[in-house]
Amino acid sequence: MKVEWSIMRENEPRLNRKQAKNADTYYIYGISIFGAEWNDQEQDLCDISYSQTNKLLYPMPYFKLKVIKTSDKKEKEKRF
Repeated sequence: MKVEWSIMRENEPRLNRKQAKNADTYYIYGISIFGAEWNDQEQDLCDISYSQTNKLLYPMPYFKLKVIKTSDKKEKEKRF
């Protein structure tokens, strides 16, 4: 099994629950970061802007995880 992940852009559409389950796609949300903020345009962490120094936690966008099933033979070869 292999997992691919990405941080989604703010305007990127998400699959509904049934579509996501069929596509082996999972979304992680509710994560906040301390001491930095997420820049959606550059898809990178950046320093806190001077005007927002009184804010401690910054919300992160959704993380998208996609599970890719590989053959059992390949998995066994990787273990040894």
